[in-house]
Amino acid sequence: MKPGLTVFILSFAIFGSSIAWDVPSSQDTSTQCAELYFQPKFQGKFILLKDGEQVADLTDIWHYFRKFNADSQQGTSQGEEQQQQQAADDDEGENQPISFQVQNQCRLILSPQTYLKGEVHEFTGAVDNMTSDWLTPMSAGCECPKSCNCEDIKLRRGECARAYIKDDCTNCDAMFTSLTEGQKKTFPEKWASEVKSVVLKRGCDVSLELSNANGRKTVKQLSSSDGTVKDVQTLGNIARYECTCSGETDASLETPPQEPNENDPRFVNIPRTKGAITNLLFKEEMRNHPGLLAALQSLRNKRSSKNAYILLLGLTGSGKSSAVNLLFDHPNITKVGDYVSTTSDIIEFTIPNPVAELGMNNTALHVIDTPGIGDTRGVAEDARFLASLDEFLSKHEDLRRNLPNVVLIFSKFSDNRYRGDGSSFVKMLRTIDLFKDRIIDKKSTNVIFVLTHYMSETKEITRDPSERIKSIRKVIHEFSTLPRPIHIVLAENKPEETHLPSKNGFFLLPNGEYYPKNLFDQMQRNLIDNGDPVGEAIIRTVFSKQDNFQITGKRHRLLHPSNAKVTKYLGVIGSFNRPISNTEVSVELNKCYETLDPTLKSTYPSVLNTLQRTLYLKNIYQISDLPLTSEDIMRLLEGIQINPLTLTLLSNAFNITIPKFKRNFVVGSGYSLVSDSALPATIFEEGCSCNPTELMFMMPETYVVTLEHELDNHFQVFTDRASYIQGRMKALGLSQDALPLETYSGSPSGYPGFNLISLAEEDSSSQASDRDDIGNEWNSLTATLDYHTFQMTLNENVQLSEVFVNDLGRLQSLNLSNAENVQVWNKFFNKYGTHVVTHAFGGGSIVVRARVDPDSVESQTWTNSYKFSILSETMGNISQQLANELIGKDASYEPPQGIMYDFTQKGGNHKHYWSNFSELDEVKNVDQWKDSLRYEPIILTNRVQLLPISEVVKQHGGTNGRDLGYLIEEAAANLLNASLVYIPLKKLDSDNPLSRDRTTSGKVLGSRGGDFESMKEFASMFQALAESGKGMQAQLMQLLSQSQEKQQRQEQEWQQQMLVMQQHQAEQERELRLQEKDAAELQFRRDQLEMQRISQENALQLQMEQARLQAEMQQMTLMAEIKSRNEQSMLAFINAENDRNAQIMANKKGWLSSTLEFLGDGFKSMMQTGAAVAPIALMAAG
Repeated sequence: MKPGLTVFILSFAIFGSSIAWDVPSSQDTSTQCAELYFQPKFQGKFILLKDGEQVADLTDIWHYFRKFNADSQQGTSQGEEQQQQQAADDDEGENQPISFQVQNQCRLILSPQTYLKGEVHEFTGAVDNMTSDWLTPMSAGCECPKSCNCEDIKLRRGECARAYIKDDCTNCDAMFTSLTEGQKKTFPEKWASEVKSVVLKRGCDVSLELSNANGRKTVKQLSSSDGTVKDVQTLGNIARYECTCSGETDASLETPPQEPNENDPRFVNIPRTKGAITNLLFKEEMRNHPGLLAALQSLRNKRSSKNAYILLLGLTGSGKSSAVNLLFDHPNITKVGDYVSTTSDIIEFTIPNPVAELGMNNTALHVIDTPGIGDTRGVAEDARFLASLDEFLSKHEDLRRNLPNVVLIFSKFSDNRYRGDGSSFVKMLRTIDLFKDRIIDKKSTNVIFVLTHYMSETKEITRDPSERIKSIRKVIHEFSTLPRPIHIVLAENKPEETHLPSKNGFFLLPNGEYYPKNLFDQMQRNLIDNGDPVGEAIIRTVFSKQDNFQITGKRHRLLHPSNAKVTKYLGVIGSFNRPISNTEVSVELNKCYETLDPTLKSTYPSVLNTLQRTLYLKNIYQISDLPLTSEDIMRLLEGIQINPLTLTLLSNAFNITIPKFKRNFVVGSGYSLVSDSALPATIFEEGCSCNPTELMFMMPETYVVTLEHELDNHFQVFTDRASYIQGRMKALGLSQDALPLETYSGSPSGYPGFNLISLAEEDSSSQASDRDDIGNEWNSLTATLDYHTFQMTLNENVQLSEVFVNDLGRLQSLNLSNAENVQVWNKFFNKYGTHVVTHAFGGGSIVVRARVDPDSVESQTWTNSYKFSILSETMGNISQQLANELIGKDASYEPPQGIMYDFTQKGGNHKHYWSNFSELDEVKNVDQWKDSLRYEPIILTNRVQLLPISEVVKQHGGTNGRDLGYLIEEAAANLLNASLVYIPLKKLDSDNPLSRDRTTSGKVLGSRGGDFESMKEFASMFQALAESGKGMQAQLMQLLSQSQEKQQRQEQEWQQQMLVMQQHQAEQERELRLQEKDAAELQFRRDQLEMQRISQENALQLQMEQARLQAEMQQMTLMAEIKSRNEQSMLAFINAENDRNAQIMANKKGWLSSTLEFLGDGFKSMMQTGAAVAPIALMAAG
């Protein structure tokens, strides 16, 4: 089967309907068409496809099947589990075979794409094992032959009779060709001998001119009074026919309205605005209503919530109206006659059309017919039309804020004058370009070019129109800024007059396409690709109800020629006649081009013409038309190929340059783990030259920028500071234990989305309030959704900045006993941090904050744990809804009573910011904000990649880089362990005189003076005692001095011993790291050579090598753990020795203190006795 030859009426399966699995049974099979199994041999569950049923998207069913298989593994043996796990793995890899059974004479249609797009495959009978390497179906349909009563066949308008080909009229799906009223016409030669039956419309007669095998011609008269004529081929080959009708009404042929299906959702009048639709969805009975959900989806993509609009544009006489009339097989759409299609007014035709499958009651199709562009009455009439179209769109209740669902642009295929600046086709393109922001979807095009009067060309071209289409597409690319891809459909306005054969009501063009089915199919593909379920359903159902229309029309008069808008557009159209080379901008570019280097011009030969044409198409003729702001310059450059010559021309001629990125780059800057923040100091030289990037900003050559669109969500809750720090380290891509608790000084509220809270209840809240490790209490939670538009990394050939290199030169080996040395290291880390940011994302961020409303009645009785529970649930719901908005799905949310929430945006244009879902409108909306991020992005710091600064120095520090890197690594380890502090050597005070209190001692001794017999004897005794005391004092002082010197010497020796041990340990660690580094470098070189060899081998060898490398990595990890344990054991031994030496010194100090105390008491007694006797002896001598 050729793709696209069968009309599939698809119903959207994206609105959350449950999957209906069936099991084999003996039920009535009259409506069954096929059973599709997701296992071989017709095993397990399957879906039942009924006659005429299609499944547009099998993705959810595949997921359901995988989950079903996983659930069924419970309770099986280990061997069975392994087999089923392997099957599940194969399924995830899309290696799951399928099987299916198709009813007799039915056909199953499978497609590898959703919505039966792309190539489709037909199957009959049964297939018990079809592997996915041949076909993995993502959509399916099934059809069975239907038996019809020939007498009940109702012919469409314009048909006089039908000649059924190959099968007779009892087959409802039989192919036929239509016979039309009028003079004798040639019957399609290819089917002349294959007519099985003829059905005539009531009141019509057909005269058939037949010829037999001998060439004899006869005439056979058929009348509608004869009923159905069968076995016509027995009469001979049909050469010509003539059909006449009596003019009886066709009213009896109209199809009655279809009865509603009991499975269809209830009918609802769809509101126009998002807020009103959301309010309906909050009602329990309306929850998940498919029509309301479809309306939200279409609104999201700037389409009407309840109407479909087809806008007709094109050149005068191109056949816009006739083509649409033929598309819907109805003469009253853009009715030729009443509202004459050659009209000079805008006419909007409305066809009410409820959509039962979506439950939409007030929907309608609107066809907007417009005057032809390039009116023979001159540019003044074109200006009136453009001004009137401007006025019409501005005041339209739907189109003033939404886009038409389909824009059809008509032109004659037979017109060879579409080339050149002054051609009517190019002028039409320029005219439509003026409205592209108001009627055309730039992201997913809603435009289709319809080339009419196809049969007016030669037979050679009509058989193969590819070259003509290619040329027309090239002109559209060159002379318009319409979005790509350019969709072109071929059409014939008068197929009967050109004797085109028809099949099932569609006319077969010489190139093999069927018209107008090709136009309808392209419209459907566009509507589906654009995410427009409302437009798709309305247009499809109108297409299937061609005989039951009720059409009304509304005329919109063109504006008067004196209207200001008409004058404005008259000037714009007048500029179209100006040659590109004669504009002020083009002349200035020519002057500048002449002065440039010939080598540069020869390298880019066509740049000047391309640039002039692009500016001309953007309506930039005068110097005053050029953009001034950075955003306008970036918008201008979006459609221009950027190369050195283009940049030079714009800069020299108009002083227009690509704006520089003015935000903090962050990448290349230092990062402090201690404060958990990026630092302003940069490590690398940014360079003098800047290069243009995909981001359309000039960036220093230090950075590499690539575009990316990704959503990153951050919402975590921590109940203690230790787990918070671990979460932050994990977010930075580091080990969770990379930073001890006592070292971290970052603010708990510094990063929204990382919530540090207390769950203490109110009765113990006083204790919780005293803790300093709680950054955010249970009254609020935060989350962030980062929308990435680009990522920034460091260039491989970066150079260290001169300032950083000078600071490296000041670093020496770490010496904790040297205050100046420690100060230099701390200053270095305060400036540059411990790591370097090597990778970051840019774009915008939305901070979500949910909090308990303190004034609400509901929250007054909530406990802390309940507050946390309801806040967590609320935050999860809000984040999910907001993520839906960011990825293009409509979202709304009503928080529980007692909970408040708000949004805060970072990056983008402030005028598009919103604080909650209810504020979203035409200006404040997610799409506008996302679009503004292209021009005002920021660097996001929630998720960055870091590299230790020591590694950066090793890689880029030159000849001394490795040694400096190890010095930095050692000092950073001390910093992160809170031990980068000055430790002075302990000094003892040698001046420690004994305490003396002569007055008290004299009094004590004086009280004993009366025991001596004579004063002389007492004086003599005192003198001897004094001399003895002086000697003892001298001895004690000497002993004390020696003890102090010994103690000082022992402490100095201990300090030196400790320094020697530390230096020895550091030297051992340094040697060990050098060995590890050498081994790692050697291993790295080996791995590189090994990977080069592996890349040349087959896939099996690659898998084996990856397994081996994984084993080596595990072994290296084990060895690293063993080494770490050995180092910890050695450190424990050294600490034990230090503790033992300290205990010995403490014991020595205790012994010395006891000795001094004992000696001190004796000495004090002797001195007190001597001091009391001395004055008495002197008195006696006197």
